[in-house]
Amino acid sequence: NLRQDNDRLKEQVKEGELTLEELGQQLSWSKLQVDTMKEEVNVPGAWEKDSMATNCKICTKEFSLARRRHHCRNCGGIFCDACSDNKMKLPSSAKPMRVCDNCYTVLLDRQSKLP
Repeated sequence: NLRQDNDRLKEQVKEGELTLEELGQQLSWSKLQVDTMKEEVNVPGAWEKDSMATNCKICTKEFSLARRRHHCRNCGGIFCDACSDNKMKLPSSAKPMRVCDNCYTVLLDRQSKLP
């Protein structure tokens, strides 16, 4: 009797662990979908104005005639060329677009988690 009870309890624990693992995967997938929806809602009007940016948001170097401003097509922030020289395919465009180093890292991480 004790052996049967032990076997039954082990089976229940195993089923519970499998259920938790499946729920965890579904939660991760749902979070990715929400993040993707947020990207798609990204309004072009949310871009930072050129006149408001005097320095790169990552390296903080000052913009000049030689160091031009570039908008990240994902977050809308303004960065220097060195901090925004990545290209990624975004839901809003058929071709790869300029993204800042920060968005590039986040988007790569997100893509690596897709099934």
